[in-house]
Amino acid sequence: MTVQTSRPPDLLRERRQELGIPELPDRITSIDQLLLRGALIGGGLVLLVVATAGFLFLRQQLVRTELDRLTAVQAEVEVLEGQVKARQAEVDKVTGVNRELAKGLVGVRSGSTVLRELQLRTPDGVQISQMQVEGDTLRLKGQARDPQAFSRINVLQLELKRSPLFQPEGVALSRAFREEKDPRSTLPSVVSFEMSAPFSELPPSREMVLLKRLGAEGMARRYQLLQKEGLLP
Repeated sequence: MTVQTSRPPDLLRERRQELGIPELPDRITSIDQLLLRGALIGGGLVLLVVATAGFLFLRQQLVRTELDRLTAVQAEVEVLEGQVKARQAEVDKVTGVNRELAKGLVGVRSGSTVLRELQLRTPDGVQISQMQVEGDTLRLKGQARDPQAFSRINVLQLELKRSPLFQPEGVALSRAFREEKDPRSTLPSVVSFEMSAPFSELPPSREMVLLKRLGAEGMARRYQLLQKEGLLP
């Protein structure tokens, strides 16, 4: 119950009236009432702080849950990206292999095309005994018979330089030596040689012309078909 006290005798009332000072209130609020009012205000502030802290805690938990979810999604995305890259690498590898196989089957570097070109370029008196493709280079071994065996070898080298199949500046004679002749043999003496010729990088249009010139009409048609399929540039 609220306890109030009456105002004590006011001995200075007349003096305050003379000075224009307001009268004292009729009743003075008790200390218990002031304490109760302060407690209510303080309790309200405490409740406000607790409510704010609770809201912030819940908000933090929601944010943390969302971050965990996004982290899991990011991990899944990274795994999927890795799988896509791995599969794309496999596809690129298979595509590259298929293109190389297609080039080997119908390109000007195929065995039949090179043989046909050598038949057209090899002069009389020269015999090719071995032909080997090492990377982008054709290596030849053979023999040239007398008379003028070395001249025949030089003619072969010049012919290969004129061929669109090879890089002219790279055609080189790496070795040439005269074989010992059996005194009892009636055959002319021979000179063995080794020669290398790097292949040219021909555009598709020139490859088609060369294939047709060499009489490889069927191979030229297959070349066009593989171009349509995207296996050749």
